[in-house]
Amino acid sequence: MTSSPDRATATVAPPVPRARERPLQLTAAAAGQLTLDAMFARVAARKPDHTAVRVGTGRLTYRGAEQRARQLASLLVLGGVQLGDPVIVYCVDHRRSLVAQLAVLKAGGVCVPVPAGTPDAALREIAALSGAQTVLCGQAHRNSWGLVRLVVPMDDPATWQRAEAVRPDDSLPRSSPIDPAYLLLAPGTGTVPGPTGELIDHRAWQLAAAARIQRVGAAEHGIEIRQPAPGGPVTLAALWWAVASAGTLYCGAPEGALTRSPVAVLTPQEYDRLLVPGAPGPRTVVLIGDPCSEELATRHRELLPTSRLWAEFAPAGGALPWTALDLSHPVPRTRSGGGRRRGLNVGGAVAGVRIQVLDDRGAAALPGAVGEVCAVGPALAFDRVFHHTPGRPFNPDPGPVLHAALSGRHTPTDFLTVFPPP
Repeated sequence: MTSSPDRATATVAPPVPRARERPLQLTAAAAGQLTLDAMFARVAARKPDHTAVRVGTGRLTYRGAEQRARQLASLLVLGGVQLGDPVIVYCVDHRRSLVAQLAVLKAGGVCVPVPAGTPDAALREIAALSGAQTVLCGQAHRNSWGLVRLVVPMDDPATWQRAEAVRPDDSLPRSSPIDPAYLLLAPGTGTVPGPTGELIDHRAWQLAAAARIQRVGAAEHGIEIRQPAPGGPVTLAALWWAVASAGTLYCGAPEGALTRSPVAVLTPQEYDRLLVPGAPGPRTVVLIGDPCSEELATRHRELLPTSRLWAEFAPAGGALPWTALDLSHPVPRTRSGGGRRRGLNVGGAVAGVRIQVLDDRGAAALPGAVGEVCAVGPALAFDRVFHHTPGRPFNPDPGPVLHAALSGRHTPTDFLTVFPPP
């Protein structure tokens, strides 16, 4: 019935059912369908005023980061950055670093993050190894890169005047999920002398973030880090977990007791230093990098009995985990065959990763035998870079297998035990 007799019933259209909005939190089924910058843009469209990064009292919203990154990406394309070009990001501020990384990804470049505080003597070597001809950095380091063609100072007001004057490029964003997103450089290991780099595509980051959400939970209420240097592996892992959860990355001071934050992402070395009696502590702690010692896990359970502890094994300073283990409760100890060295249980392989233990001939070791720990899978780096000459293609590691430069073995429960170097 209509409210007026003069209005025909036929003119009242039935309500059109609204299509269900896609959830913002990344799911395992959706992982790999978007680029990282597209995932960020999706959150910015739905939660524009939500804080993406907070440093002290300063904050950067998703909308602010998205707008700035799009302007900067258009400037980079105008400056000659092409699809697949490596671009160095060297910022001391986490907010500027996020904008710079997003801009590189939108422009179709490969982001080469350099942690702030890297010695000046190493910067030219990084530029040479990566082959980058474009650098986003602060004015203090604009002359530290040798023969790099384009240096864009992120803290110079003139940079943003030029960026705002550039017409937005209609081709943005230009990457696909299987294009490389990051080139992470690391010092050499005993297996591979000299600096190395790992090429990681957009899909691998999303697979890792989705697996962490499924394993630990979403981080929509925020992630605390204590990394003073943007661009490090822990910061990157925490950043994209926060974005995949439509949450906030909180950048705390390197020192001082941990707060009662929802989630903290740290290295085992950081947590060993910051875990002190009397502090409330986070509700969930995720450790990334080296194996967590039994002593640290025991201390966590004694001081923070109601807080969860997850340890993610990411060898050689990597940002993407190979294995994960819930250490909220004690786990059995393991020893080597001779009983002299105690092994550390690092858990089972995460989704998208397959662990291999290889013997001296490079074949699969027998069950329970000790061998070299390796891994392969779409949630890991897809290529390794050892040497690179500007203007030439990357020289990849032959084969997709990644080496941990550690010995280990599978336990009967299919968990991995690693043996630190003697």
